[in-house]
Order: sequence, then structure tokens, then C-alpha cells
Amino acid sequence: MNSVSQRLDEIDRRMARTELARMATEFTGLLRPSIRLNLGTPSSESVTRLGGTPNMPTNVPWPARRDGQPHSFLAEIDLAQLPPLDGLPLPNDGSLFFFCDSVYIPSGSDPGDNDGFKVIYSPSPLCDNALRTPPRELDGEYIFKGFSLEPRLDLTAPSQNAREIERLRLSESELDAYGQLFAVEGSAHRIGGYPDAVQNDDFGLTAELVSHGVNCGSSRAYREGKSRGLGAGADDWRLLLQLDSEDDAGMIWGDAGRLYFVAREQDLKAFSFDRVWMGMQCG
Repeated sequence: MNSVSQRLDEIDRRMARTELARMATEFTGLLRPSIRLNLGTPSSESVTRLGGTPNMPTNVPWPARRDGQPHSFLAEIDLAQLPPLDGLPLPNDGSLFFFCDSVYIPSGSDPGDNDGFKVIYSPSPLCDNALRTPPRELDGEYIFKGFSLEPRLDLTAPSQNAREIERLRLSESELDAYGQLFAVEGSAHRIGGYPDAVQNDDFGLTAELVSHGVNCGSSRAYREGKSRGLGAGADDWRLLLQLDSEDDAGMIWGDAGRLYFVAREQDLKAFSFDRVWMGMQCG
């Protein structure tokens, strides 16, 4: 039995012991597969890894803001070593590299925040490239400790305030039971599936609006964007990578928050990783 089947059996058993049992079919139909990235051991090897320094080709410029402030390296993904994931059309081989300005972490609500992060795709595997030395302008505080990440198939569910859950009109006690059933344990680094939202789960809507030049720093902006018909593509966005705060690596996103990289499904199919959007949420 694989990890997804085991997780589904666990969910079914736990749901049967709660008042959610009456809606088990509805909940099961909402589940999405994900790749949970479990923190491994300290590492500088050419593997799927959090922090350290990247195995990035030498002909790829190190990302930086327009004023020259270098971005911090966050993670690298060996695409050939990932299990297949329904709903997220990633390349079958090559590498992904994730960066952001960790001095002034972009919230992702302003169209100008695209200066503060970068996702790079390389067709070469990680093992083809030596470790890159970070620019000397990057303070050592923002060069994170490297840890291997171990991919494992998982299942995710919408957050309690997601539209899919609101439509079910659950009672307060049912919402509490739902929250306990799908509570995240430990660091939640993942590829694909539903985001583990800290505040709200409007990542797709935010990304869609800012891609049309809307500053989403207020609830009014969301209303105005929707009224202009700019939210129609919100459902096209998928979670590409979620990075949790990780004390061991020295990564703290705001108040123990998370970073979320999202992308349109059609852009992933076209290998257009320059169109990825990133946001941060914290408590």
C-alpha cells in the first residue's frame, strides 16, 4: 500500500469516529494529492534540498532586486526524483531553484513584489552542476543552512474558510472536527495540493489580480478587482511550492509564517517559470 492509500485509509477511519462521517464522500472528493517534503539531514549534496547553496548552472545569473540586493537561495528540486503528481504538470527532468529577498520579504500583495523573488528552471540535473558561491553582497545571516528534503506523496484538503468548505454549510462543531482532522503536524514544506494557509487561502485570486496590476493590500481591492472581472482566472493557479518556517535552517518568515509559490497550470506546461508568483503569510 502506498503512502496516499495509507493516508486515505487513515482519514476514513478518523472521519468515521466523528460527526463528519455523514459527509465522508463529499470530503474525500475534495482531496488533492501533494508531495510532502520532509526535512532530512544537514546536506550540501546535489539533491532536493532546503537552503545551503544551489547546484545551479554557472551561466545562470544569481537573482537580485533591481537595486542589486541579492536574493537568498531557498530550495532546489530534482524534478526527475519526484513521484508523479496529478494536477501539477511539472517537467519530468531538470531542476528548479527558488529564491527570494529574505531581508525585505515580499508579501505578494503588490504587483511590484515581483522584484523580490525568482524561480529558475534548468534542464540539467542538479548533479551536473557544482555548488554556487553566493554573492559577497549577501549578508551571511541570509544564507541558510542546508538540509535534504525527502519527497513523500500525501493528501491535502481545503482550509476551513475555503469556498469548497463554506458551500457545505458545516456547523461550528463540524468545522472544529474538520480542522482537527486535517491539522498540519510539523513543518509543512510541500509541492502541489492545497496550501496550508496561515490567514486565508485566496492565493489564486491574489496572484490573478496582481498579474493585472491590482494592489491587493486591502479588501476593497479584491472587491474592485472582482467587479472588473479580473478574478475569472483565479482557479487556474496551483500551489507550486510551500515553504514553512524552519528553525534548524535559520528560515523564519515573519512571525513563524510560510512562503507560497503559485503558478498557472498553463504556464507550468509551457515551462514559463518566470510567471510564478510568491506570497507570504504569517500569524
